[in-house]
Amino acid sequence: MWRQISVRLKKRVCICPYELLLYLFLSDESDTRSMYFLLLFCVFLCCFMYFCVVLCIFVLFYVFFAVVLCIFVLFYYFLLLFYVFFVLLYVFFAVVLYIFVLFYVFFAVFLCIFVLFHVFFAVVLCVFRVVLCIFAVVLCIFCVVLCIFCCCSIYFCVVLCIVCFVSFSVLFVCICVLNYCHRVATQLQLTNISY
Repeated sequence: MWRQISVRLKKRVCICPYELLLYLFLSDESDTRSMYFLLLFCVFLCCFMYFCVVLCIFVLFYVFFAVVLCIFVLFYYFLLLFYVFFVLLYVFFAVVLYIFVLFYVFFAVFLCIFVLFHVFFAVVLCVFRVVLCIFAVVLCIFCVVLCIFCCCSIYFCVVLCIVCFVSFSVLFVCICVLNYCHRVATQLQLTNISY
């Protein structure tokens, strides 16, 4: 087997590093060159192993950072979905607020119209009350005038009654006097005839 390895080495055929190490340790050729070569190969092998270990560590760090980056990306997408949800919720509340504002404006306009109607009816009612007060004053004046007229009428009736009574008395007296005069005249005529 050592011969095969040495033949392959001489022919510069690619062999496994473990076979080369075995050959260097177990071969009978122990000159300085092969020792240096062995030492160099060991250093190279240690460096290569160190490089592999470092590479594995870097790969592990890369995988760790890739996993952390994936977690951060997932967290970012989760936050993005959360943000989209909040944006949709904000739009929904904005639309609801807009509808409430429209209803508020509608009710404010309706309330203004109702207040205007109330003011209009209050003005009409005040005008009606003023007209009613003027009518009541006119009616009171008319009642006072009527009372005065009634009092005057009563006074006139009393005066008329007194005048009628006095006239009746005077007429009665006149009739009585005339009757007496007529009787006296008649008696005088009869007396004159008898003479």
